[in-house]
Amino acid sequence: MVRGQVVLDMFLGDAGLDFLSHKAPGPASENIQTKKEKKERVVPEGCCPQCYYATGPVCKCSCGGRYHGLGAKLSRLDEFFDYEPVTDESILEIFEDADCLSCGESLRGAPVYGYEHPDGVNIDGRRLWVFAVCPKCGYQNSFAKIMALKKNANPWAEEVE
Repeated sequence: MVRGQVVLDMFLGDAGLDFLSHKAPGPASENIQTKKEKKERVVPEGCCPQCYYATGPVCKCSCGGRYHGLGAKLSRLDEFFDYEPVTDESILEIFEDADCLSCGESLRGAPVYGYEHPDGVNIDGRRLWVFAVCPKCGYQNSFAKIMALKKNANPWAEEVE
């Protein structure tokens, strides 16, 4: 038994048993509760988290729908922060007449973004992969897919490079 203790002491060296005094991380429920509390601190006074972060139809809470879905929209904006907004009129025009490929909602007025990609569209001498974000479901509608659908609908349509 003493020999085993000597081997253990050599293995631990100067560390000893100090590592036993450290507190282990709490259960996952503590982390979830913390995230929930942070979310609730952002919600405007007079509104509830279910209304503020809603993506569906307007609910009836004490805010009267004034803040309905605002949190969901703001979190979506943060998601596309790293992308470049596209302002080219010919590109925006194509999305104006298109519908979302996922839910069918009109893309009129939807934010259009792009990022550098070798197969992208030539915009101001740069090749950007361009997409419009559906205001209803958040789907990223690719310019290439929208153009392919428009070309299939009208094979004589003008091609944009």
